[in-house]
Amino acid sequence: MLGKTRLRSVLAAAALTLGVTAGHAATALAAAPTWKQVTAWDKGQNKDGSPAVSCPTSSFCAATEPSDGYVTMFNGKSWTPGQQLRTTSHKVPKLSSITCASAKFCLATGALAKNQWGNATDNVYATFNGQRWSHAVKLGSGTVSVFGGSCVSDKLCFLGAYGLGKPRGWGGVVTFDGKRWGTSLKTVGGEYSGLSCADAHFCAVASSYGGARTFNGHSWSKPVKSIKTQAVVSCPQQGFCLLVPNGGGGPYTFDGRNWHRTTPMPNPASGDDYATPASAVSCSSSRFCLVDGATQPDSTGFTWTIGFNGRGWGPPAQLEPNEPGGDSVSCPSAYFCVAAGKQGLWTSIDQYPFT
Repeated sequence: MLGKTRLRSVLAAAALTLGVTAGHAATALAAAPTWKQVTAWDKGQNKDGSPAVSCPTSSFCAATEPSDGYVTMFNGKSWTPGQQLRTTSHKVPKLSSITCASAKFCLATGALAKNQWGNATDNVYATFNGQRWSHAVKLGSGTVSVFGGSCVSDKLCFLGAYGLGKPRGWGGVVTFDGKRWGTSLKTVGGEYSGLSCADAHFCAVASSYGGARTFNGHSWSKPVKSIKTQAVVSCPQQGFCLLVPNGGGGPYTFDGRNWHRTTPMPNPASGDDYATPASAVSCSSSRFCLVDGATQPDSTGFTWTIGFNGRGWGPPAQLEPNEPGGDSVSCPSAYFCVAAGKQGLWTSIDQYPFT
């Protein structure tokens, strides 16, 4: 069911320049990219959801709004009015993640309620087939909470999960084949915070309990305990991943066989080499990644973005003065990125690769 028009165009724009930072590898861009806010969420709506965005190509994106159950789509030219997802009994979920394999398949997840500890319960999911969204369907009572991941095709998605089986503290990775859910990885007390898959034969996951792991299409590696941290991760190809801890330490790159600590990321607030929490990272290749986050999750902070070229970082830049929290970013290429925050969506204009 289509909801009322919930998006409005705005003219606010912010310039973002990634240049050479003293003490870091040269990361100059061929030209200064510009960020432009293209949608703004309805200010009158409840915003306790988590905005998320997924762009498999520069001509198609899907994003969840922070209000009740709404998804908005990009067709290469414009963003559509939000469509509200519902169950067959007309219940509206709080959406928390979305991942699209192509313009013909997306998977959105969320929950209908939260328990006394604030954990999501009654988890639901909905799929997009290139034409329309399905009703939201309960994922199953065995999974307490599901966070974002990667759909590598309409037949295979990997998502992180908490509360798998018994005891309820088990976490891990679940799979979805377009119809059925399965378990790919299960560990006791696992706190999986970031998951990314390049294809059906390679994934990486971050965990504060056991450490970072990789998947080879058949099995998961033993955890790398030296990288035991809550983090976000992006793997655009089998031979490269960027893992950014949620607040200091690292970051780390993966070369197809081993993890390596890479050049420290500048702090968006002070400019030193200890970063405030990163909310998301998206890499279009080993030569272009964009990290998104916020200095504070409330109205006192600001959203920042930092670019990485595989060797070093550009200086941090403020996305928008009145955007309090970055939640998600998706870059199908170095020329096109979309960032989602508490107040709306931004797209990059003329985002040239690093030189």
